[in-house]
Amino acid sequence: MKKTPLQQLKDTFGGKDALIKELAAKLDRGGDESKGDFTDRLKKVSNAKLLRLAERVKELDVMGGRKPLIDAIHDATHTGKPDNDFKKGLDKKTTGALLDMHRALKRKQA
Repeated sequence: MKKTPLQQLKDTFGGKDALIKELAAKLDRGGDESKGDFTDRLKKVSNAKLLRLAERVKELDVMGGRKPLIDAIHDATHTGKPDNDFKKGLDKKTTGALLDMHRALKRKQA
């Protein structure tokens, strides 16, 4: 039987608070939001969403961060000379959108 998101969260991270503490350290807080406000906002997020965020953070860590991810997408789509405007456009996208683009490009190349 498949485990619920709460069971997966408890088995993997020990609890919601532990995962929130880990995610708060790694995720980018937008604007002038304090760390306390950010953790309070994460406490209201569903367990399934927190698990998806943890997967994205882990995948981003494997890639080496946001900048190497943007460089990898650029290199896969623009062979030859660099296109700085394209990189600036990619930098405006969310991390999830960038990861989706990278996955799609890897599937297309395979």
